[in-house]
Amino acid sequence: MGDHPVVEFIILVSLRTAISDFIYVLLGLCKLAGGRKPQPGGAHPAVNVIIPAFNEEYGIERLLRSIDRACGVYGGPVHILLCDDGSTDATSELANAAIRAFAFATGEVLLGTHGGKAKALNLALSRCTAEFVFRLDADCAVDQNCFRYAIPHFMSDPRIGLVGALTVPKEPYYTWIDRMRCMEQIFNFGFSQVMLTEVDAVPCILGSFTGFRRQAGLDLGGFVSGMFGEDAEFTCALGRRGWRAALDPRIVSYEDVPPNLHDLRVQRFRWSMAGMMNFGRFTPWGNGAPGPRFWYQLPKSAGMRFFSPAHFFMMVLALQYAAIAPGESHNVIRLAWLIFVSFLPGMVPRVLMLAYYRRLDVLLWSPLWIVFSMLKRVYLLEAALGCGLRPVRPPLAIRSRFPRWRTLLGFSVRTDP
Repeated sequence: MGDHPVVEFIILVSLRTAISDFIYVLLGLCKLAGGRKPQPGGAHPAVNVIIPAFNEEYGIERLLRSIDRACGVYGGPVHILLCDDGSTDATSELANAAIRAFAFATGEVLLGTHGGKAKALNLALSRCTAEFVFRLDADCAVDQNCFRYAIPHFMSDPRIGLVGALTVPKEPYYTWIDRMRCMEQIFNFGFSQVMLTEVDAVPCILGSFTGFRRQAGLDLGGFVSGMFGEDAEFTCALGRRGWRAALDPRIVSYEDVPPNLHDLRVQRFRWSMAGMMNFGRFTPWGNGAPGPRFWYQLPKSAGMRFFSPAHFFMMVLALQYAAIAPGESHNVIRLAWLIFVSFLPGMVPRVLMLAYYRRLDVLLWSPLWIVFSMLKRVYLLEAALGCGLRPVRPPLAIRSRFPRWRTLLGFSVRTDP
């Protein structure tokens, strides 16, 4: 394909993806050699479920019904604390009606003052009494086996502080964004993140389903306010205290997906800002690196957030270069084919995971993964450019040690207040 630096950059990007996936495969072999997953036993300890909710009238009943169904399969006592964070719709009324109709669980609705998701979570957490707590987002739903498969992780290993789930979009799928999100989630939380648990390197247990030990959460001070990504911060903060995180694809949580590009842009901007905030809060160079979560996964994620947008621009420049100055080895068709081939290392494991989890209908939409990936890079760039910069007070400190030219020439110098 020639030795143009743009072409070499595209090849290196595809190699980066292939190397990361190869690491996941090696960790998967270690996991296979390590024995079976924890199995449900005779222990059914009491469980609390905390849910922050703000104007969630369209999905709150489905969530509560799914929790009650899971409680019937679990068999132990489950009490739900839903914190209505100052909703202006019928969230509280619908939640109370759903709780009264419970067949297996018990619950109550707490009234907050619209202080944000973290404060609503902390209010509910302060009322918990069970040893194990599950935090769920109000726009999600859970599989009936979620508690049945989550509790054995806590019971089998006292080092486990968090348990996460395979999170997939709610079905049926209506838009191409639903299908792309399914591909993304199946690979991340059905494969790569599961393998990273082998070395305790998971950077975030999603808020759509997070099981944790109540005392560990209380010792931490609950969920942090004032930043995006309180679930990632909670995961890393407990990890720094020595608690391990487990992710089990037998536990399934269902989430809402943005229905259009505008909502997808808002979501990805928020997530990207959350990732950068969390990296700044737990940067291994400033806080030490006690485990792979901090010295490997967080720098890797931060690097992708800052350098993935460059991939998009390099491909645009490559096509522009091929169109303006075409040659035998760099015409538009050849470079377009190279860009497509650069995505194949990342596509192959995703297709295999879709087949493994029996989402074969999504495979027909796989060519749109390139479009989805490009959009994610654009949104990452927007988030990176949206970061605030520390103000620099002129003149710079390095210059203040030397006289200015105006002073040397005898001009008066204005003093800043």
